[in-house]
Amino acid sequence: MDCQTMMTASPHALRGTDTVRAAINAMLEHRVSALPVLDGEGRYLGVVSVPGLFGLALPRVVRATTAMRDLAFLHEALPDIKRRLAENADAPVTAILQVDAPLLKADTSLIEAMLYFYRGHSMLPVVDPVSKKLLGVVTRVAALKLLAERL
Repeated sequence: MDCQTMMTASPHALRGTDTVRAAINAMLEHRVSALPVLDGEGRYLGVVSVPGLFGLALPRVVRATTAMRDLAFLHEALPDIKRRLAENADAPVTAILQVDAPLLKADTSLIEAMLYFYRGHSMLPVVDPVSKKLLGVVTRVAALKLLAERL
């Protein structure tokens, strides 16, 4: 079984010039936690995800260190968090672009995709290695549906 068998071809995608606001609206509309980002010719640039959006809503001091775990000292209210996100709403999605997501080829095995899902990725782009164009995406839900058939 390879990724081409379970990928969603022509998935909803963002352009590098789209805004953070557009990304949020698209994720809510399509009920997804990550979207691929393409350039003007359809070449894959990276992924925008909910964790990246949440990062925009966090105080800078929290984002600046990975050592900070207990945030009980912060007395944030919802308006504070929403204000920070709103301040970034018109920024291009490239400001929070993840470029480290594993790239799958059409013939990448299901077991390799499952390993990436196990490691925390929610959506995996399937990219043509020569043209760098997005062929589709594989999601955790698609893989789980495939595994759950006839259980």
